[in-house]
Amino acid sequence: DIAGALDMVLVNAPYRLNVEEEKNLNLTTLATILNNIIASDIPAVISSLPQDAQDTLMKYLYKGMAMPGWGDFSGSVLLGWHEKLTEAAGTGYIVKAKTDRRII
Repeated sequence: DIAGALDMVLVNAPYRLNVEEEKNLNLTTLATILNNIIASDIPAVISSLPQDAQDTLMKYLYKGMAMPGWGDFSGSVLLGWHEKLTEAAGTGYIVKAKTDRRII
C-alpha cells in the first residue's frame, strides 16, 4: 500500500535536533515513494492525506528541491507533487512550510 507508506513517512517525520542521518533517510524514503506513484494518482493520494501530513509533505518537497543534486534525481517529480499539492491544499501550505520553525 504505497499511500499508506507515504502517510507513515509523513506522520513519523523526525523534527528532533541532531538527527540529520534520520532526516536524510526519511527524505530518501519519501522520494522513492513519490517516484513510484503514477502521476494520475497524485490528486487522490494527496486528498487521502490528513492536513498535517500535507503540511509535512510540502516541507519535504522544499527540502528535496533545495538539496544539491536532487534536481537531477527527482526534480520534476518533486515539482509535479508541489503543483498538485498546491492545487489541492492552497498556497497557505507554502507559507506554512517556509515559516514553521520545526525543521525536517
